[in-house]
Amino acid sequence: MQKETLVSRVATGNDSELAALISGWTVESGSMLPKTQDQILQLFESGNSVLVFDNDGSLVSHAAVTFTYPDGSVEIGCVITDKEKRKNGAATTAVKQILLLAKDKYPNVKKFALANEASSVLFQKIGATKINTTDLCIEVWKPCSTCPRIPKQINGQSFVCCDTPFDLTKLIE
Repeated sequence: MQKETLVSRVATGNDSELAALISGWTVESGSMLPKTQDQILQLFESGNSVLVFDNDGSLVSHAAVTFTYPDGSVEIGCVITDKEKRKNGAATTAVKQILLLAKDKYPNVKKFALANEASSVLFQKIGATKINTTDLCIEVWKPCSTCPRIPKQINGQSFVCCDTPFDLTKLIE
């Protein structure tokens, strides 16, 4: 069996036909905040998305710089792979490529991810470091106020999120 060759590139506004597919993957996953087609298109048009294709030229994975924050930090997210193409390194390729893009577009700032159960395994595998919620600016946690999965908060303790924050900065220095 021939090893799968993966090819990645930065998405552009010309990739609009792929936005619906990626949006659908985020909805189907059930473990991440779903992105609308328009949200994916905005990532494409801003040059903040990476697409990964297989030997046949089919889209298999995506990752993006999803948010920039007032402290200058950037969030890597919308890491999603076609469920039929998982466990072949596509998400790892997508994350590594989006980190290279983020290093060029957003130099000398913290790069981080908020990982669900599946992406936590990926980020640990590539050497990311778990961090505390207090290591990130407060604006990161604003969407949690409407999240149905938010854990019960305990007065006097640090904010707790259903996702695990990982520092990705050292992976690209």
